[in-house]
Amino acid sequence: MHDVSVIIPVFNGATTIGRVIESVLAQSAGTPEIICVDDGSTDASAEIASSYGERVRVLTQPNRGQAAARNAGASASSGEFIVFLDADDLPRPTMFERCLEALRARPDCVLAYTNAEILGEDGRVMRESMVARDRARAPSMEDLLGRIWPIVPSVAMMRRTAFAATGGFEPALRGPEDIFFWLVLREKGPFIYIPEVLVAKTEYGLFPKVLERDPGAKAFAKAVRERYGARAHGLLDDFRRMRARLLERCAAEAMAAGAPAMARRCYLRALGYAPTRLKIYRRLLATYIGRGASAAGAGR
Repeated sequence: MHDVSVIIPVFNGATTIGRVIESVLAQSAGTPEIICVDDGSTDASAEIASSYGERVRVLTQPNRGQAAARNAGASASSGEFIVFLDADDLPRPTMFERCLEALRARPDCVLAYTNAEILGEDGRVMRESMVARDRARAPSMEDLLGRIWPIVPSVAMMRRTAFAATGGFEPALRGPEDIFFWLVLREKGPFIYIPEVLVAKTEYGLFPKVLERDPGAKAFAKAVRERYGARAHGLLDDFRRMRARLLERCAAEAMAAGAPAMARRCYLRALGYAPTRLKIYRRLLATYIGRGASAAGAGR
């Protein structure tokens, strides 16, 4: 049995999947079990992963989303510890080693996670730290129920037994499934925070994926209310604010792309999360004015 199993879901990630696999093979902790789950890609993602031969096991499935791909990979893996890497995030060489050390020193803890730097699509560093100072610590359950915590799958390593006890990621919560997963995992035991930047995480444009995933956000809010009730009031408030901000950014990208109708949809969805935010109304109005101006220009 391997110490560590690395699950890499990929959907049309042919331009990045090779770099991710290479970063896993370069880990100082030794070569882990690597399982790449091709989630219905239409590009060469599966072929590139398969080119590594016996070092990478490739599973294929119809497109069902990252949560289902992570669960499928975990079910096929054998490691005592599990890492879920996105197909465009790069762990630094000591990331696995540092997480293993932390978890072996604390048998009561179920997960260890690190800080990350945020890269743009062009590879430039957008932010040197993903973790704000007031959240640079391992969260209690009340912390996670009070607000969104800066943990994403690519910065974390967890015990297989704890993952199995949660039942895995919930595919119906497409988008915020990881936020809900951390809550359920935290019920199983404490987390460890390693205050080092050990992952490079890439951020892409939000348009149109944020709008497409909005049904998953509604399912997330429902699941949290049903499981945690009034204890999660703070988290749901923070989540609504985050969704409104993301939809506003998505709308701005749509306007820049010359798609005012799509921007309008984003702003209307944002108002569902933040109905008292006046800036959204002004920006929504601009989508109509912009359309009228464009039409007038076309007429001339």
